Amino acid sequence: MIRLPSIRSKLLALFLVAGAIPIVAVSLIAYFNSIEAVEDMVGNRTQRIAFSIRGELGKKLSRRLDDRIFEVNRPVQDFLLEAHGIRRAMAQAALRKYLSDLFERYGEAYDELVLVADDGMPLLKYHHQESGAVLEELGNRVADLVGAASVGGDAARIGEGPFTGFEFVQPSEGEERRVIVLRANPAEESFTPGDLQAAARGSGLARGEVQLVTDIPLADGTSAFRVVRPVFSNDDGRRLGTLVLRLRQDYLFRGDLATEAFGEYGEIAVVDRDRGSFIFHSRAERDGFGLGEVDPPLGEIVAAPSGRGWSKIGGERGTRLAVVSALDAVPWSVVATALPREFQDEAQRAGMLNLLVASAAVLLAGVVLLVSSGQISRSIQTVTEGAREIAAGNLDLAIDVRTHDEIQILGETFNRMTASLNENIALRERAARDLASLNRTLEDRVRERTHELQSLNEVLNQANRELKELDRLKTHFLATVSHELKTPLTSIKAFAEILMDEVTEVDGPVEMVRFLGIINSETERLGRLIKNLLSLSQIESGRMVWNRSEFDLSFALEAALDGLLPVIQDKRIAVRRTMACPEARVNGDADRIQEVISNLIDNAIKFSEPGGEIHVDCRPEDAGPEAPPRVRIAVRDFGCGVPAAQSDIIFDKFSQVDPSDTRQKGGTGLGLAICKEIVEHHEGTIWVESTPGEGATFAFSLPLAPALTPDGGRLA
Repeated sequence: MIRLPSIRSKLLALFLVAGAIPIVAVSLIAYFNSIEAVEDMVGNRTQRIAFSIRGELGKKLSRRLDDRIFEVNRPVQDFLLEAHGIRRAMAQAALRKYLSDLFERYGEAYDELVLVADDGMPLLKYHHQESGAVLEELGNRVADLVGAASVGGDAARIGEGPFTGFEFVQPSEGEERRVIVLRANPAEESFTPGDLQAAARGSGLARGEVQLVTDIPLADGTSAFRVVRPVFSNDDGRRLGTLVLRLRQDYLFRGDLATEAFGEYGEIAVVDRDRGSFIFHSRAERDGFGLGEVDPPLGEIVAAPSGRGWSKIGGERGTRLAVVSALDAVPWSVVATALPREFQDEAQRAGMLNLLVASAAVLLAGVVLLVSSGQISRSIQTVTEGAREIAAGNLDLAIDVRTHDEIQILGETFNRMTASLNENIALRERAARDLASLNRTLEDRVRERTHELQSLNEVLNQANRELKELDRLKTHFLATVSHELKTPLTSIKAFAEILMDEVTEVDGPVEMVRFLGIINSETERLGRLIKNLLSLSQIESGRMVWNRSEFDLSFALEAALDGLLPVIQDKRIAVRRTMACPEARVNGDADRIQEVISNLIDNAIKFSEPGGEIHVDCRPEDAGPEAPPRVRIAVRDFGCGVPAAQSDIIFDKFSQVDPSDTRQKGGTGLGLAICKEIVEHHEGTIWVESTPGEGATFAFSLPLAPALTPDGGRLA
């Protein structure tokens, strides 16, 4: 290992290792990694462009493929239903008027419409630029012909040229009415090979099917896109013909689409995978050409796209990054390409500039460090020599360093330390004298304090014995009073029931029956109070006998409901039970847990109106990944609820929501306190959730018993 002789050399070495070398290394790495970083940036940007264009184009195609407005309208149906003659001419005139209005709404999407008969023969072609003046001319010709024509047989043809009139006589209630209809000359219709190709495709489509047909390139080098769908009668469901709608290219591919290409040499294209040709290209001269003719590398990745986000392919200007994103509705793919070399030169120039700036900064920092380290080294040497003198015992030496930094603070600290040492030596000598005197005084005070503590301890022991005796007397008093009160209460209740039966049999006074009922209910309430007092006293004094065993919690819940069934039926309460954990087992005193559930359900019944309902819910509780599993039991009523100010004291002894109302309902104020003691004895938690006026939910949770393993053991 190299050992450097001075602080200055160590600082320079530290700067070189921890500062200069990493900065230069990072700059070099950033410079040489600029190509890969640029490729990632260009690839990600190109991918976002391709996905965005695919989403936009997919929405437009889906909207048009699902558009049935032309298929189901009545003028189209009527035109296809009329085979020939005058009725066909009438239907055609009505259809053209209807299409003139409809294309005002959909002209941005559709270019023209072609109707084909069921036998595959094209019947009508309507272009979106057809003027309404044609319809006006039809009306004028009708007016002229009505005045000039003469009836000739049942039907006569009138006029020649672009418009042909038909005149016929139709009897109407004994009179003859002359009707003249005009239609455009069918010879004026011009059906292209693309129209015929689309019509042939539509003959094989079933009801509800739709197909997008890409036509051969048009005269201007673009492609035509036709939506082909069969037309079925809205009345009887039979096939009438085929509808061909030509989509406008400027609707599918907006005019500024080419500008979304990334970079000056980036390209955007839409490819027909079945034909292997461009149907749109940001370079317009490539529209309609096959991929193999103008861009074979691109054709290869379209035919077999890479699983990565983008692929590297060759090109006229070097390596390109290409992203292929296929559409779902049609066999098209959106292709976006970009040339990373456009951005690599700029990135490398920025990296070289960063490298030069970093090198200049390192050089400047090295010069500054070289000058400052010399001053630091001399100051440290002065402090070191002074420290040696002090260590040798020269406490009168003063170190003089004026660097205005931590080294000067260190020198001043040494000076204060020597002054403090001199003072401490004098103080130590004086303290030694005082300590001897203090020790003698302290021993006397310790003996006096020890005697006081012994006397206080005896007083506390006596008070503890008296408190235990008071607790024993309280327990004995409660047990004695309860025992003494039970017998007369039982007698009073029995006599009250006998008197009530006697008075009822002899039709005694109503007031007497009411008073006897009050005596009976009050004796029951007093009996419950005595029972609760005894239970609470036994639990608090630790004399309660707990019969712990493992039991099914669902059995305890069902037993509690069965015990309160008469009260539930008497008040017509609907009980809604949710058992999300029917196999939950708990290790504890089953009778006491049943008592908790009974108390909570009984409280819910008391505070529910007749005909109301309560919810009893049992489900697992999420106690966290580290905590043992627990189960939560909740009882909800829809009564008056618990005010927020009393939520914390509701489980205290003799605490009630509304003392007058609770007393009227037979409450003692001890039931919830007993429930809390029982639940906490089983390592559980009990709480209340309530909104005043909307009811209250009393819930408690208990730890579940460990589950059994397949061999009969217990899981840890």
